[in-house]
Amino acid sequence: QFLYMSSIPVIGVPKYFPITEEHPVNPNTLYHITKYAGEQMVFQLCPEGMEKTVLRIPSPIGVGMSGNNFLSVLLKKCRGQETIELFGEGGRIQNYIDVRDISRAVLCSLSSGQEGLFLIAGKEGVTNRALAELCKKLTKSSSEIIWGMREDPEEGNRWFISGKKAEEYLRFYPKYKLEESIGWINESFGK
Repeated sequence: QFLYMSSIPVIGVPKYFPITEEHPVNPNTLYHITKYAGEQMVFQLCPEGMEKTVLRIPSPIGVGMSGNNFLSVLLKKCRGQETIELFGEGGRIQNYIDVRDISRAVLCSLSSGQEGLFLIAGKEGVTNRALAELCKKLTKSSSEIIWGMREDPEEGNRWFISGKKAEEYLRFYPKYKLEESIGWINESFGK
């Protein structure tokens, strides 16, 4: 068995919704170009008879994630009662997935006997503005949320992702709601 962790944004700008495994690929960053190259290497260079699986994931979140992650920045600003500035109108829709769900997806994949490409995503997408409001609520913050001061070049991006293939073949269903994940991360800040 060979399992490769890739990234859903290898598709570039989403062209249709929901995003499925058949969505055309057009990576627009060096990171995503190398992720897609890795996918191609798995399918072309692994020996015949070896189970080859690629899991594409969106934005992973969890305890210990980078301090530069958008969610980390939001939580730090909320905890410090600082003003939160969102680029554009805060309308970009992201899909976040808890790292504990990603771990379960890996286990489901390794035990399924299935191979191929699968999208692994969180339960639903959320706008940046709604995410900021949720962080504010869960941290009981008085931070002011402002937007529209600077442009967001990805304002129109909508990461509505279908997990149907992973459900059907890997029996993977995301367990954690966004609120639970944010609560878990927020609790770790004091430790």
